[in-house]
Amino acid sequence: MRKALLFFKHTCKNCLPAKDFLEGLREEPMYAIVETYDMDTPDGLSMATYHGVILSPTVLVTDANDDDEVFGRYVGEIGKTLQEKIIKELQVGDEG
Repeated sequence: MRKALLFFKHTCKNCLPAKDFLEGLREEPMYAIVETYDMDTPDGLSMATYHGVILSPTVLVTDANDDDEVFGRYVGEIGKTLQEKIIKELQVGDEG
C-alpha cells in the first residue's frame, strides 16, 4: 500500500487546490492514507527538509510503511494530468 504526502504553504496559490484534491482522496477507501505537512510550521519544515522538498506544493507518493521509499514526486501546480498520475501511482501499490 502507498500513501501521499503533501507539503504546502499558506501563501502558495497552487497549494489549496492540491490540498483539496488530496483531501478528496481521503474519502475513497483505497486512498485513505494522505498526510499533509504545513511548511510554515517547524514540524512541517523539518519533514520537508528531511525529504528534500523546497517548493510547494509538493506531493510525494511513498510506501505506506516507509516514507523513505518514494515512488513519485510531483511539484508545482497539481492540475488534471498530475492528479491522474498521482492516482495511478497510488493504485500501483494496491496491485498484487
